[in-house]
Amino acid sequence: MIRKEKMRLNNKGSALVSVLVVTIFISILATTMLYVSAQNYQMKYTDYQNKQSFYGAEHALDSLKAIMIADVQTAYEEAYHEVMRNYLLKGTVQGRKECYQEAYLKKLNELWDGRLAAAGGDCVKMMRDFMTDNGIASDVAERIYKVEGYGESEVTSTETSGGVTTTMTGKQFTIKGIRAMYTSGNYTTFLYTDIGIALPELDLSVDSSQTLSGTAAQRELIALTDCVLYMNWRRADYEE
Repeated sequence: MIRKEKMRLNNKGSALVSVLVVTIFISILATTMLYVSAQNYQMKYTDYQNKQSFYGAEHALDSLKAIMIADVQTAYEEAYHEVMRNYLLKGTVQGRKECYQEAYLKKLNELWDGRLAAAGGDCVKMMRDFMTDNGIASDVAERIYKVEGYGESEVTSTETSGGVTTTMTGKQFTIKGIRAMYTSGNYTTFLYTDIGIALPELDLSVDSSQTLSGTAAQRELIALTDCVLYMNWRRADYEE
């Protein structure tokens, strides 16, 4: 009886040890889960801030690109009327195309020369003023922090007909070296691009001067939205 009683006394601490082991295990598990959750939250927060900084910079460029469609409209109308006035004098399709292109580029240069002069020769101020004058918020316009300049540039296009590919060269108006940046939290995104204003397509192959019908004019206006395009677009997370 004495031996059995001693054995019972020796088992008294086993339950406490089991509780401690389980408690330690649960603590380790809870700590691990909290650490993983914190890491997951940090990754999501980092991704969110990164996306916010990108969207902020992109919004500035997209807003600028959208309002430049009005320039396409203005230059297109000027060039269209110019080529119609000289349609018979320009006896060939090529002559009419050159007249149309020259008038179009001339009008765009006049528009931007006027804006640059009003900004005192400062390209960045010119761009920001252009944006705010067209209803874009000043804090969005200020995300544009550099503009190298503008002018005519050569473009090359290809056209395939009957199995024969023809390479054509032409000119377009380009605003060069536009840079936008936006910071969200600890993350900053830099976007670099040129914006080209291409010549809208116009059929100049008919034999006599004609005016566009209302329906045709609407089709031309819709096509103008495709004339403003990004060129050499790239993204960076640091200033290049």
